Amino acid sequence: MATPRFLITSTAAALALQSFGFLNAPIQTPSAFNPLGLAAPALAAKTTYRPPLRPRPTLRTDGTGSRGCYQKNQPVLLSLLVPERHVGQTVSARPSFLWYLENAKFAKFALVETGVPKPLLEKTLQASRAGIMRVELPKDAPELAVGKEYRWSVTVLCNPNRPSDVVSYTQSFIERVAATSELIRQLGSAKSDLERARIYAQSGLWYDTLSVLSAASEKDPIARSEMLSLLEQVGLSNVTKQARKNEQAAKLR
Repeated sequence: MATPRFLITSTAAALALQSFGFLNAPIQTPSAFNPLGLAAPALAAKTTYRPPLRPRPTLRTDGTGSRGCYQKNQPVLLSLLVPERHVGQTVSARPSFLWYLENAKFAKFALVETGVPKPLLEKTLQASRAGIMRVELPKDAPELAVGKEYRWSVTVLCNPNRPSDVVSYTQSFIERVAATSELIRQLGSAKSDLERARIYAQSGLWYDTLSVLSAASEKDPIARSEMLSLLEQVGLSNVTKQARKNEQAAKLR
């Protein structure tokens, strides 16, 4: 059975990104880590996110918590990488979901269709360090349907074998929309992932924009710079500030 992949990255070098494969075991652990710093020259951001013309309103909430299972005086920080006041859109049948997690080890991801109690996907992940985690909807899970809204959530657990031992919880929504002929034409003429991300951003497609930028960020310093700017454009400065703070701390070690 196919399993989804997830990405976890260290903020010790400013929102680093690295892909990992899921293991077949219930708990997935990263097998490699490739830090990326902000050593590249500061570049003007060109990826400008324009929200949908008729966005569905919502309110992003960040999860915080503190339990005895994690270090004292270091609260768990959980932030879904989504727009602050509207439902993000995608044209992908199998989109990626990203969130920032710090001071925690176990996170449970769930994706549910509105009005349907059984989740489309549930996965428990293990994080070895602070950073961004990523889940992609696998091929063996149902595709997202055009015109439908889905709820996704992340729950931080003390013990993955005790689901009721919740430290922090937060949720958001995603809506799949149909790709327009103009979008398809523009994407067909794009010469790089960075160009594709900018096209998605101008079309109000949050999840597609972030997914492309996060993947490109592994090797492209311009994409890294534009991804940080993208997060700040939708009110996620708490994530980028913490990333830069951790980078400075890493330099002093």
